[in-house]
Amino acid sequence: MSAVNAGRLSDAKKLYDKYLRELGKSEPGNIDTMTTYYILNMTSAIKDADEKKEIHLMSLVEKFLVRYKGKITINNYNYLYYLLVKYFFVTGKFVESLRLLNFLFENKTLKFTIHMEPYARMMNLLVHYELGNKKAFGISHSFNY
Repeated sequence: MSAVNAGRLSDAKKLYDKYLRELGKSEPGNIDTMTTYYILNMTSAIKDADEKKEIHLMSLVEKFLVRYKGKITINNYNYLYYLLVKYFFVTGKFVESLRLLNFLFENKTLKFTIHMEPYARMMNLLVHYELGNKKAFGISHSFNY
């Protein structure tokens, strides 16, 4: 994960593949390796912003999160949701991004990852801005000059 956080995605993919080879597997088999796989591939998808190629991955991630809620750490749970939000934001799917942000805020698990909450709140403002939701900023009218 350090390589992913440092932005060295090709190194991270090589390390992940090596990890799977040493386990004697060709694909992720347990929750931890699946989580790592999704984080790595979602980070790559965000960097590339290739919505046609990666939309299937995003639906798999969301299904994974629903299926394994309570079985993965709250930090990884929130981080994967945040990556989904970020992916939909960079690909221009602001309504989908807002749906997932609202889920994160309503789910009440975000308060357990205080290092991530400010980023989610900033992303919420950006999404509302892109959607033109003036009420989110406390603006109820337009100024025409």
